[in-house]
Amino acid sequence: MKKYLLTVTTIVAVLFTSLVVWTPTKSAKSKNDVADLALMLPDTDVIVALDMNTTLNVVGPDLLNHDDAKLANLRKLMKSLENTIGIDPYEIKQIVAGIKLPALNAKDFFDDADFTVIFRTANSNDALLESWSKKMDLIQAFEAERKPTEAYIDEFKKFRYYEIDKDEKVKLETLQKDFDEILKKANTLKDLLNKQTGAAKATKIFKDSVKSNNSLIDLVNRTQSVLKTNTDVKAFHNSTIKLQNRWTEVTLDDAQKTSKFAQILREAKVIYPDFKRKTEEVAKVNAVIDVSDYEFYEVTLT
Repeated sequence: MKKYLLTVTTIVAVLFTSLVVWTPTKSAKSKNDVADLALMLPDTDVIVALDMNTTLNVVGPDLLNHDDAKLANLRKLMKSLENTIGIDPYEIKQIVAGIKLPALNAKDFFDDADFTVIFRTANSNDALLESWSKKMDLIQAFEAERKPTEAYIDEFKKFRYYEIDKDEKVKLETLQKDFDEILKKANTLKDLLNKQTGAAKATKIFKDSVKSNNSLIDLVNRTQSVLKTNTDVKAFHNSTIKLQNRWTEVTLDDAQKTSKFAQILREAKVIYPDFKRKTEEVAKVNAVIDVSDYEFYEVTLT
C-alpha cells in the first residue's frame, strides 16, 4: 500500500508541478510543515515531499483552469486512491515519503527499496484510525468480491498480447508461398520415385528416399495447416476490452457492484474457452514465423 500511495501522490505532484525532491540535508534545513514531517523519517536516501492541501485545493484547480469536468476527473482519481488506501486524500494536509535505496546490484531494485510514508491530516489520530479501520474492512471485502473476475481480466490481458501484426502478415504470406513451392517439389519427386523400376524400388537408398520425402510432405502439410489458421482476434480483443472497462468502472461505493461482478464473471466464463483456443492457435503461427527468422531456416529452404 505504501508503494501505491507513493506512486499516486508522485504522479499527482508531477502533474501539478508542486513536487519537491529533497536530499535529507536539505529537508532538515527547511522551516515548514512538510519539512517537520520529513525530520520524523528514519535514515533515508531520498525524500519525496508534497503539500497535498495546496496541491489539491489551490494548485490543481488553477492548473486545470477550474474546469468542472477536469476537476471531476481529479476527484475521481482521488476517490480511486481512497478506495485503495482507505484514506481520503483531501483529508491529508502534508505527506512525505522516505526511500532507502538498496544496493545497485540488487535483483529487484525497486521492490527491495524500503519505503516510509508519514502524513498529517485535518482530523485527530483517533478519528483517522477509526475511519481508516472501517474503510479497510470495506476495501478488503470489495477486493475479495472482485477477485474471481480479476483472474479472468488478467488472463484476457495476457491473451491480447498474441496477435499477428502487419509485418508478421507479410512474413506469413511469404512463408505460405515458400511451403507451397517445397510441397510442389516434394510431390514431383514422389511421382519420379513412383516411376522407378521394381529393382530400383528394392534398394535401401530408394526406400530411404521415399521415407524422407514422405516425411517432408507430411511436415509441410502440418505446417501449412498451422499457417492457414484464422488468426483474426479483433472480436475477442474488443469484447474483452469492453468487459475490462466495465470491470474497472465498478467501484467500492457502487450499490450494484455485486450484481455487476456476477454478470461480468458470467460473460468472462463464456468468452474464455474460445479466446484461449484462439490464442494458442495464434501462438503457434507466431512460433513458425519466429523460426523462419533464423538463418538455418533459410539454408533448409535452399
